[in-house]
Parts: sequence; structure tokens; C-alpha cells
Amino acid sequence: RVARGRNQTLLAAGGVEDHVHLLASLSRSEAPADFVREVKAVSSRWLRTDRHLPDFAWQQGYAAFSVSRSNCGAVAGYIDRQE
Repeated sequence: RVARGRNQTLLAAGGVEDHVHLLASLSRSEAPADFVREVKAVSSRWLRTDRHLPDFAWQQGYAAFSVSRSNCGAVAGYIDRQE
């Protein structure tokens, strides 16, 4: 939902109990920090209200890496294989 609303493309998503991986194609005008801030805000509201997790909170930081188009499949596979 966040990616579509910002005209970006979410290519893969997955996570475990204590972290999440997202593979997204961001336009040149989209700062990764802005995208992550929106993902955290929207998902926090959803988890607190719809999933009834009032104490949910993201950590302050995050890591972002650029991936060449030719490696997107490998990264998406890595995300899909996370337990």
C-alpha cells in the first residue's frame, strides 16, 4: 500500500519476529529515508489498531542497500527463504 501510494514498486517482502526485509524499486525522486519513514508509520498504525498490538514500536534505525537490477531475483529469493 505504501509503495503504490508513493508510485514505487514493492518487489519482495518478508520478515521474522524481530526484523523485516523489503525489496523495493524507488524512483530517483524518492529518498530511502522518506520511504522507510512512511512504511514504519503506516505499519505501526495497522499493527496497533487492526492487529491489537498497542505496544508495538519499530527500532529507530534501519539499513538500506542498493541492488543492481540483475541481482533483484537473487535478493527476492533470499527474502523468500527467510524463516
